[in-house]
Amino acid sequence: MVDTFILDKSLKKISTGAHLDLQESRELFQNMLSLSDEEGMEVKYKIAAILSALTLKGVHENELNGLLDVMLEKSLPITKPKYHLLDIVGTGGDGKGTFNISTTVAIILASAGVKVAKHGNRAASSKCGSADVLQALGININTSPERCVKMLEETNFCFLLAPNYHPSLKNIMPIRRALPVKTIFNFAGPIANPLTPEYVFLGTSDKNLMGIYTKILLNRNVKRALVFSGDDGMDEITLSTTTSAVLIDNGTVQEFKINPVEHGFKIASEDEVKGDDATYNAQIIERLFKGELEGPMKDIVLLNAGYALFVSEKVENPDEGIQMAREVLDSKKAYEKLNQLREFQLRGE
Repeated sequence: MVDTFILDKSLKKISTGAHLDLQESRELFQNMLSLSDEEGMEVKYKIAAILSALTLKGVHENELNGLLDVMLEKSLPITKPKYHLLDIVGTGGDGKGTFNISTTVAIILASAGVKVAKHGNRAASSKCGSADVLQALGININTSPERCVKMLEETNFCFLLAPNYHPSLKNIMPIRRALPVKTIFNFAGPIANPLTPEYVFLGTSDKNLMGIYTKILLNRNVKRALVFSGDDGMDEITLSTTTSAVLIDNGTVQEFKINPVEHGFKIASEDEVKGDDATYNAQIIERLFKGELEGPMKDIVLLNAGYALFVSEKVENPDEGIQMAREVLDSKKAYEKLNQLREFQLRGE
């Protein structure tokens, strides 16, 4: 049961514009995520008020860290492998309607020998999320934790469907859906991978979140990460203009701009990398992997894959990564990997 005293105490502090400290945040979310079906409307109203007040105030790193601690503590147990893992994730919500670039890149990296544990969900505001397109491609998104790790070991790729691994969020979901604004849970999702990868490739559509994500990843001792936001508002490394980026490398931080022209790519409009529903986006990915697509769609995948390979320490620099990604596509290794992922599902649990 939820302790309303903790809710009231937290709401009073947040409503003054003050930030919760780490311990207060842990206490609040430990309490909030104990919400049961039997709770009355008064408790749900208080939770809605807290989530709205946090959004209006602006989420602080302590609050996000506190929520992440509780989410990971309550997540479905999964055995973390001894080798290093990479997660490739975007916050979504950029309204650009692109095809699933990060999911495409994830399969390319798995083809290049990187162990990719992708944590994602179905579409929220777009037509097609990572889970939707993977399912349309014939890949199982509902594997058990044991099967997920086995898939990772055999194929270099696994997918952790967020609702399956964070069951404690189930009773909060109706409250979140009723609110017309993003809440702290939206910000936590992209970095709440239960396998806690050492490498993170994180795109956000909100440039204001780059700083807080950088602090969170540093706090969590991520070995290497790239946090970035397209200067056109895309949560990918974009082709239409420059991208603002922060590289975390063993505790050091470097800010810089990514210019696609400097990597040999032509500027392309957002419309040239548009997607649609899961079926359409799956067809784009399959055509890319079969070598049937050239131009901006291939270019934006190569650019993002090049930087992701650099982050995962597979190459010395992004240009080497772009070349490696190009070889993976041109040799049809990514298409072979896609078929391997499909075959893994057909073998069953």
